[in-house]
Amino acid sequence: MLRDRLVCGINNRRIQQRLLSERSLTFAKALDIAQAMEAAAEGIEDLSGHITDKVCAMKHHRTTAAKPRSTTSDRVCYRCGGPHADSRCRFKDSKCYKCQKIGHIAKVCRSTHTAKVQPKNKHKTHVLDENNVTEQSYVLYSMYSTSAPLCRNLLINGTAVKFQIDTGASLSVMNKKTFVEKVNIPLKPSSKVLKTYTGENVQICGEAEVVVTDDVKTATLPLVVVERGGPPLLGRDWIQHLHVDLRINTIDSHDKKLQKLLEDHDSVFKSAAGCLRDVKVTLHGKPDTTPKFYRARQPPYALREAIEEELSCLQRDGIVEPVDHSDWATPIVLVWKRDGTVRICGDYKITVNKVCKGDNHPIPRIEDLAYALSGGDKCTKLDLSHVYTQLQLDEESRKYTIINTHKGLFTYHRLCFGISAAPGIFQRTMEGVFRHVPGCVIYLDDVYVTGKNDEDHLRNLYKVLSICEEKGLSLRRDKCEFMHQEVTFLGYRLDKNGVYPLADKIKAIRDAPTPRNTQELRSFLGLINFYGKFIPNVSQVLAPLYQLLRQGQRWCWSKAFSKIKSVLSLDKVLVHFKSENEIVLVCDASPTGVGAILTQPDDHGHVRPVAYASRALNTAGLKKFHKYLAGRHFTLVTDHKPLLGLFGEGKSIPEHASARVQRSSITLSAYSYKLQHRPGRENSADALSRLASTLQPR
Repeated sequence: MLRDRLVCGINNRRIQQRLLSERSLTFAKALDIAQAMEAAAEGIEDLSGHITDKVCAMKHHRTTAAKPRSTTSDRVCYRCGGPHADSRCRFKDSKCYKCQKIGHIAKVCRSTHTAKVQPKNKHKTHVLDENNVTEQSYVLYSMYSTSAPLCRNLLINGTAVKFQIDTGASLSVMNKKTFVEKVNIPLKPSSKVLKTYTGENVQICGEAEVVVTDDVKTATLPLVVVERGGPPLLGRDWIQHLHVDLRINTIDSHDKKLQKLLEDHDSVFKSAAGCLRDVKVTLHGKPDTTPKFYRARQPPYALREAIEEELSCLQRDGIVEPVDHSDWATPIVLVWKRDGTVRICGDYKITVNKVCKGDNHPIPRIEDLAYALSGGDKCTKLDLSHVYTQLQLDEESRKYTIINTHKGLFTYHRLCFGISAAPGIFQRTMEGVFRHVPGCVIYLDDVYVTGKNDEDHLRNLYKVLSICEEKGLSLRRDKCEFMHQEVTFLGYRLDKNGVYPLADKIKAIRDAPTPRNTQELRSFLGLINFYGKFIPNVSQVLAPLYQLLRQGQRWCWSKAFSKIKSVLSLDKVLVHFKSENEIVLVCDASPTGVGAILTQPDDHGHVRPVAYASRALNTAGLKKFHKYLAGRHFTLVTDHKPLLGLFGEGKSIPEHASARVQRSSITLSAYSYKLQHRPGRENSADALSRLASTLQPR
């Protein structure tokens, strides 16, 4: 145990590698090797006359001379107080940071004068050495280094604090000044003892239990507060709980191999759509289908130039081709891109989706991905650019995709967005392309790659990139993630240890603002009552909130509002997503925001929430839960009955509909759904939309 703690706590990478390469390593042997290598390094520095790192005691000064440590040995080293000869002491060339003399350390310094030390380099790392210490005793010193420290931004009780990552520190520490500025909560007495490496006591103010939140996890952890010190330290106790990736920004042989691998396959990374060679997909029409022909919708004159330019680009890339006549024709819908150009999409909801058979190829579940990636240490996620347009359509299927524009008829040569069968077709095709690659999982336009170790991972990644290059597929480099410690999928965080829920999965409920009037309070209570059967003692918790609905009650808040939100946020309320179960997306909009709840029935038939969403009027539930809904038939619930006439099955979009309605139409056309009306008083998403007014859009 002591051997492992010594090796893990060493800050020198060369010494650590040397120890890890030793067979049958004991604590005594590890200590001898480490001391010998440190002494050799100090000797080299003395010969060169240049010192790159200086070990400095913390600025905690003592006015009296330190007493020599008691020992059973007859020989006591005057340089450090240890039981060995002076000539063998590793501190014989060290500088005392109490008197500034060479040959001893401050612990045994006999001088009554304390010199002030002003380090020249501002970069610091802080290390805890745990040799010869008890569970409540720790040794602390700081090293001034020429390298920049690794830092991590954390939320401490909701306040952002920048910590320095320190793998040698057993405890996470913050100085009193920073603690008062950032946290400022009562401290508890601490039984821990902190000492500098030179033996000086570090004054501890106390301990505090703080709520620590990083990107994906929240935990209540102990924080030691000291009187003086440098920046806050993120020690091993917090690193273990928060699963901090310690290998970020490090470069080793595998990183170099990865860079070489990506350079060798640079041709697959491009913004233009690729084209899968030697494969053509088919849209299967229903028997005795009557062709549907719709005339072109005349666009505004100001948009014609943009439409014509986009059509020219599609022709140049071989995606569309003009035709003279056709029995099928679908009007187009324009969607503006972020770069100011337009995307031309067909309103296939009124043509193709009514007559073509759906593709029921299964989309992977979270369990499938977790099983396929289990045993892997890291994971790579590759993003296929332009998704469906990388697949060619056969000759017979192209007739279904013909669009009617003010420039005439155009037929698609590729599978296009808006066709409800596209997700299943694309998933099945990509699985066939990469079926022989071990450690590879496909989820629509995302390709996940892993391996038992780094070598195996790189080998599998090489196979995937080689297939992409051979088959003509293209990837978006800016959306790819290479050899990460964890990935996100369907609201979960996956790593080598298992599957975890994301912290922001229930953020809409946790961040709901305090209701400002009885109408907003009724909406919130309606949401709670809808899921009340899963909350213990719900009536008792809600009693103070119900009292506010009575006339003459003073509008003030107790702990009930916060408590009920925390109960709703527990995992026992949010069930795991199961792709084989029925999906119901409940949406609602108010004048101030929109809300959505993705629900599924459990084994007993009760409707259980999978995830919540709530924000200002610039999004919708479909976008939020796209990963859950793509390629599945689901029920879409709304309390706005006129939407049944706009977005119901087989309904065409009015020619002069607003741009927002047209964008919503093209978005909905990519999904297979049944639209259902539910009165607002029965809509469980009502509270999320009405309580979203103060939430910032993301």
